[in-house]
Amino acid sequence: MTRTGGKIYDTATKKCNCPEGKKEDDNGNCVDDCDTSKEDLKKVFPNMSDSKAETLAKIINDKGRDFGIDSNEDLWHFLAQAGHETGGFNKLSVTESTYWTTASKLAKTYKKFTMDSIKAKNDKNLYYAPDYLKNSSDVANIAMCCRYGNGNVASGHGYRYRGRGIFQLTWKDNYKAFKTWYNNKYDPDIDPVSNPDIIASNDTLAVLSGMWYYKTRVVDKITISSSTTVKAVTKPINSATKGLSDRKKKFQKAKDSINCK
Repeated sequence: MTRTGGKIYDTATKKCNCPEGKKEDDNGNCVDDCDTSKEDLKKVFPNMSDSKAETLAKIINDKGRDFGIDSNEDLWHFLAQAGHETGGFNKLSVTESTYWTTASKLAKTYKKFTMDSIKAKNDKNLYYAPDYLKNSSDVANIAMCCRYGNGNVASGHGYRYRGRGIFQLTWKDNYKAFKTWYNNKYDPDIDPVSNPDIIASNDTLAVLSGMWYYKTRVVDKITISSSTTVKAVTKPINSATKGLSDRKKKFQKAKDSINCK
């Protein structure tokens, strides 16, 4: 083999290829190969399985730029946020749980539930919390009804369009918007509106739906640079900045472990 123009000419195959550690860019030039590896991800998330790490790394490398994840800072922030939401990427296909065992917490979390049985009896818009323990579908249908494309309680949309994927894609309007974007960009035959469980049963769609959510909430709204704080990125995802300390720790771990120059 001989070198020519930064590439290596293979006399056997009569093809020019970039040397190890380099890859060809859109202009045909050899540039540093900054693909994220399984090993990179496991430095940040040590409890992540090899198979999950391989899947996530491949999606980031193949599709990350489509979602504006194309710099160190972009990747660090994405991993910090998605890593927190998935508990360290123990799972990629995450489905929101609406199962409650404590009535008081249910009533405290959702205003449509009350611990006052008299109020619930006299107000058709209130529900007596103790009656709905261990009933995931009813809780979701009540709590998530009548907004963002979801129909009334009887429609079942609350449970049907509950959170799925690494960023918990929720509400019918969001499922529809993701479907339109995905169909136009990748595959016209995927329909998460008629089959929302596909987001939970398919690791790739679980990640891509999360990337889409991250793009629409963060990348399209915030210019991420070296001075962007974790709190600034967290607010569009969780307005109460819940879990901020853990998100900061994961960001710092990603920054310390992954650096492509």
